[in-house]
Amino acid sequence: MHSPEALTVNVVTQNALLDYGRTKKKLILPQRQRIASLGATIANQFPGELDVVGIQEAHLDKGFHNGQALAEMCGYGSGFWVNHNKKPENQPDSKTGRPGEYIGMFGSLVEDIEEIKLDANRSAVATIIAGVAFVTLHLRHGAGLESIAERAAEAKALTDYVSDYDNAVLYGDYNEPLMRLPYLRRYTPARSHVAKHGFKSAFELTGQKSPLTCPIEPYIPLFRNTKGWQGKFIHRGWALDDILVRGPRIRVIAAGVLDRVIVHENPGEYPAGVPLEGSDHDGLWATLQIAA
Repeated sequence: MHSPEALTVNVVTQNALLDYGRTKKKLILPQRQRIASLGATIANQFPGELDVVGIQEAHLDKGFHNGQALAEMCGYGSGFWVNHNKKPENQPDSKTGRPGEYIGMFGSLVEDIEEIKLDANRSAVATIIAGVAFVTLHLRHGAGLESIAERAAEAKALTDYVSDYDNAVLYGDYNEPLMRLPYLRRYTPARSHVAKHGFKSAFELTGQKSPLTCPIEPYIPLFRNTKGWQGKFIHRGWALDDILVRGPRIRVIAAGVLDRVIVHENPGEYPAGVPLEGSDHDGLWATLQIAA
């Protein structure tokens, strides 16, 4: 049981980057070689005070669970994980889904999680802290009409889950940029849907613009051939990740971008030109105060 007094909660979200195609071409380091950098990046933000951390695209690689390793590096046991972004049943050649991809949480206030089925192949995970639902998510990628429609359905599944909670936090990778021009918002229905259900960005609530989280500068050359609206303005990145809050008991004290840390374990073994940063996404953090 948590104290009835006001509770301060440090929240972090980080996409860990799982990309089979570019990894096979040796354009991107395997996640196992980047996980130490991600661990240092996350742990340095709130030393000893990481309360709720959401990780997307953690790779179970030949029996080695990068997500569990990351949680252990940060000092919080092995964390809690669910298989996410599965291949559709009986469709091994489908372009959607990736084997071995997990989504999960860890932190000082994460005692267990609940899986939220967004559709047949994708999940989000939730934990309840002091009566507040914390949900980390990773919506479907893609600029096509099918992807857009699926993200809309996934967003509805999220708001259905949190409908029982006046106070909630939805944090993770929405795979939709913020579209401020009205005629473009039809391409980002998930963002629009959660906004209609009362969710606002921790950055907006602290007087900031939502950070352009992906791709970060060293990864931009690898994504320049991206098609559709997601390929436009790729040179400056998109605001794909966010921490959204709703409810009278939640006050955002501060929010920001994780300072990247690079850990060189075997620098001589890295191929020339391969980014050494832990992910193509910047991680985000927010400090929330939860009223009793």
